[in-house]
Amino acid sequence: TPQDLPAGWTLSERSVQLPHNLAVTQAQDGNPAWLNQVRQVYSARYLPPPDSEYATFTQEVLIYNAVAEAQAAFEAENPGENWERSAGPTVGEQSVIWQYRDPTASLEQNLYRVDFRYRNAIGSVALFGTAQAVPDAAEALDYARRMVAKLQARPVPPALQRLQSRQLPDPRPLLLMSELPGLDPA
Repeated sequence: TPQDLPAGWTLSERSVQLPHNLAVTQAQDGNPAWLNQVRQVYSARYLPPPDSEYATFTQEVLIYNAVAEAQAAFEAENPGENWERSAGPTVGEQSVIWQYRDPTASLEQNLYRVDFRYRNAIGSVALFGTAQAVPDAAEALDYARRMVAKLQARPVPPALQRLQSRQLPDPRPLLLMSELPGLDPA
């Protein structure tokens, strides 16, 4: 959440994709295999204060239907060209640290990404900034640990817990993302 970041950081973008939205994405993108087992995707992007040496902080959580599906997806993950795998401590049940190495960059900057798996969730945090602001993956690892702690403490959002305790169905899969703000601005 914005409260977990230093003062001055602002939430720039946030999205939650539920089963209906994922089905639409599958139809549009030719049914990517990784979406078949995904139940929900949450992503957020934060921007630092204007005078900061940081550039961006992003996070993403993919909730899979089962632990085995999340584990298989995690093991198959490859962010692509110019990403190097780094050694480091384990976060959650599995984790990997990635550093982006841009051979054409003339500025001293670093981009670290920490991917982790906790039960049936895969989380990813990426921190980008100058080499002085982001000298290593330590800060990204700290944010990944915070995310795992939140998953362990409260794996079901409070609003969904209230719905489930009343034994009412979760209406979110039946609505479009454009309809949700009209029904519940919060």
